[in-house]
Amino acid sequence: MNDTTNVSPPCKPDISEEMLSRWQTIVDLMARIVGVPAALIMKVDPPQIEVLVASATESNPYKQGERADLNTGMYCETVMAQRSPLLVPDALKDRDWDHNPDIKLDMISYLGFPLQWPDGEIFGTICVLDSKENQYSKTYVDLISQFKEPVEAHLGLLYAHEHLQDLVQERTAELKDAKEQLHQNLAETEEAKQSLQERVRFEKLVSRLSAQFINLPFEQIDGKIDDGLKLVAESLDIDRSLLHEFSGNRQDLRLSHYFVRPGIQVPTSIITSVDQPYFAKTILNNEIIRMERIDNLPKDAKLERKYLMEQGVKSGLAIPLIVGKEPVGALTFTTAYRERSWPDEVVQRLQLISEVFANALDRKHKEQKLRKAFAEIEKQLQFEKLISELSAEFINLHPDQIDQGIDAGLKYISEQLGIDRIALLQFSEDKTELHLTHTHALNQQQRAPLFLVSEQ
Repeated sequence: MNDTTNVSPPCKPDISEEMLSRWQTIVDLMARIVGVPAALIMKVDPPQIEVLVASATESNPYKQGERADLNTGMYCETVMAQRSPLLVPDALKDRDWDHNPDIKLDMISYLGFPLQWPDGEIFGTICVLDSKENQYSKTYVDLISQFKEPVEAHLGLLYAHEHLQDLVQERTAELKDAKEQLHQNLAETEEAKQSLQERVRFEKLVSRLSAQFINLPFEQIDGKIDDGLKLVAESLDIDRSLLHEFSGNRQDLRLSHYFVRPGIQVPTSIITSVDQPYFAKTILNNEIIRMERIDNLPKDAKLERKYLMEQGVKSGLAIPLIVGKEPVGALTFTTAYRERSWPDEVVQRLQLISEVFANALDRKHKEQKLRKAFAEIEKQLQFEKLISELSAEFINLHPDQIDQGIDAGLKYISEQLGIDRIALLQFSEDKTELHLTHTHALNQQQRAPLFLVSEQ
């Protein structure tokens, strides 16, 4: 039905067991909240597609590790080919889907989203399936979209780490060749030795930082970034390491993480596009600011020059933090006691660090967003359960017991929703007064008056 060739590139990193465990939690939550027998994360591996993670629901017909051939008309193939969500309420009533292979497993309804690597290549899908017709309300569609984000954030971290590992290996090989060449030429100096050792130390630092963030719980990401800024500053003998993040309107850069050596002035917490237009505009354009001395700044950076002089900055480097292709902040390094150069080699190393931090922050923000969305769904489900239980209580209640039932219901609502005071009032026949008929209050002194006179 759909051509799904060339959707998954070779040489992508493997998914760790710890990450699979986190994804298992995600699909289990999806199945429980949406109330379906199957929630899956699928991974394409042409010419087949694999069930990478399957919800641990009793009626789930899909098992982890199962594989199926592509180009057989599966729901997920369309999602990957079109790179867009797909909702099929009932395949049996849809000519486009009434012969797809999932029907044999009684999975007749489907909701799925594509999963992509950071370079745009398709990883697979995240989806839910049901054995009965299911329209999947907007709440559930939004929820699955929210669950998609942390999975793709995890893929971003894996991809960045693999990329950094490749670079480290390349640099290590280059350093080894350079060292051997120095030995052969008998021209190795103490300065050259120290330079080589410094490069090796920094490459190892990059690799170690990248590995730390891959499976790190998002609650610990901020602390690890602070530690990383300190390590980088000490490794390169830098006085300030700063990380700013753009506000929602991208008019302000807010200082979220920093390391400052003892005795060095702590920078201001917010940089606005009004106070520092050149800095903000340059970072938004994904451009690096390299300043060996303050006088190197262009003429239109008068406000920035004044600010840096007030902050006691001698030289600095600012690198955009990029997620996808969008700048989300800046990683800035400055010196206070001396001017220094920022050679390409150093800038390239610090760009690797910026990739690690940017991907870690992206995952943190997405997981926070997901947790908030999940909490909202839980509240909604709790309220719907409350309404259902109250409704069931009154169905077979004798008329003589209704008042008692309402009192009990008000108490139950108060306890479940954490309300201090709740009352039920009824209009008089002439609509001029509201009479209190039932009430509940945690503190009896808060009880409502017996009646209220209408202003009409």
